[in-house]
Amino acid sequence: MRNPFKKAFWKLNDELGGKQDLSTQDKKRLFEQTKMYIFLQDFLKKLTPYLEEGEVIQAYLPMTNQENTAVATGGIMGMAYAREPEARAYVENFHDVRGNRLLVFTNQRMLFVVIVEFLEERLFYSYPYDSIQSILFKKHKIGYFDWSAATIGAIRKQTHYYTLDFQAGDHIFTEMLAEDDGVIFQRQLETVPALQGILLGEKVQRE
Repeated sequence: MRNPFKKAFWKLNDELGGKQDLSTQDKKRLFEQTKMYIFLQDFLKKLTPYLEEGEVIQAYLPMTNQENTAVATGGIMGMAYAREPEARAYVENFHDVRGNRLLVFTNQRMLFVVIVEFLEERLFYSYPYDSIQSILFKKHKIGYFDWSAATIGAIRKQTHYYTLDFQAGDHIFTEMLAEDDGVIFQRQLETVPALQGILLGEKVQRE
């Protein structure tokens, strides 16, 4: 089952991309009946004032402990206490503390947000495109046996994941992306002009 945090942002990506796969009734239901979607819309309104003049959001890449790296956001590293009312509402709606993160693509930079940190302290991390010399974006393949059809034995299948790593000034970003996440990132590499001039490689590079 897909994480609801990711599903909600995938809907937002569809709207940013101008897709019309949702009916008017579906959109109305999302806005009026889905607490999670409404909460995310409110969260994005809080993020908007931190955008620079002329800066426009292009896409969202949501990340969770379910499908992405959980070293710094799970277990003891994922512990935090929600004090502010909006942070407490987030924990209640998403049943999560530091696991849900968001990489926001604008026309000028990437913003990395740990949701609860932003709601508590308005903390986020900025990676201007012009400060990134190279990006490691590498696809990996994993084979596995699917035992769901046990009556006919295991079926050999395969899936993919991506390694994402880059340095922006003094800050380093590294993450493992699920296959769907990789598609979102690849789309931004192809559509955001400022990203198209950055060197892509299969090795980690540091200044």
